[in-house]
Amino acid sequence: MHTTEMQIVNSGILGVATAGYMTTSFIVLLDMSGVELYKDALALRLIFGGLASLIGPVTVGWLLDITGDTTLSFYFMGISCMVCAVILCGLLYRLTRIKDVQTTALVDSEPQMDGESEINDPTSVNDTCEKLSIADDLIITHI
Repeated sequence: MHTTEMQIVNSGILGVATAGYMTTSFIVLLDMSGVELYKDALALRLIFGGLASLIGPVTVGWLLDITGDTTLSFYFMGISCMVCAVILCGLLYRLTRIKDVQTTALVDSEPQMDGESEINDPTSVNDTCEKLSIADDLIITHI
C-alpha cells in the first residue's frame, strides 16, 4: 500500500468489516448465552477482548524487535485467530450436543397415551407442562 488511495480503500474495508463484527457479536452472544446469562457472557467477552488488546500489540512489537521483520508477527496473529476459531467451533459443537441431548431427553420422557388418562393427577400435568415449556424455550432461542 504505497498510495493514499489504497490506504483509503483498505481503511473503508476494515471499517465495514469491524462494524459488521461488532454489531452481530452482541446478538450472537445473546443467542448463545440466553437472557439470564447475557451480562456474565458480555463481561467475559469484554475481559478477553481487553486482554487481547493489551497483549497483542506488545507481543507483535516484541517479535518485531527480535526479528527485525513483520513476517513473524503476521504469522503469530494468523495462528492466534486460527486457534480461537478452533476453540469456538469446539464450544459450539459441545453446546449444540448438550441442547440436543436435553431435547431428546424431553421428547423421550413424554407420557405415553395408552388409553389411561393422567388428567386427574395434578403432578403429572404440571410435570408435562414444565417439560413442554422447557422444550419451547429451547426452540424459541434457536429460531
